[in-house]
Amino acid sequence: MNAHNIAFRYDERFRIVDGCAIRPDFYLPEFDVYIEYWGMDTADYKIGMLKKQKLYQQQGKRLVTMHFSEKDRLEELLAAKLSQYVHLPGVNRA
Repeated sequence: MNAHNIAFRYDERFRIVDGCAIRPDFYLPEFDVYIEYWGMDTADYKIGMLKKQKLYQQQGKRLVTMHFSEKDRLEELLAAKLSQYVHLPGVNRA
């Protein structure tokens, strides 16, 4: 995100609903977009991942998700997924 001069917060706790705080991997305050990188594949992790995604959805938050299986194309896929919320020069909209 530095390459595109996008301000971000890393691994900070946010209260998105009364009584519930989340800790997204990244938050882009200028665009009000949360980014989650799902880095594990265990059953417990997947349960937490689904709960977290549901919370974002219930609160109408903009969420971009990346999975560790996409790590070989991380930069390309992240730019494409972000393009639905953010205009990045030189990136085609998905």
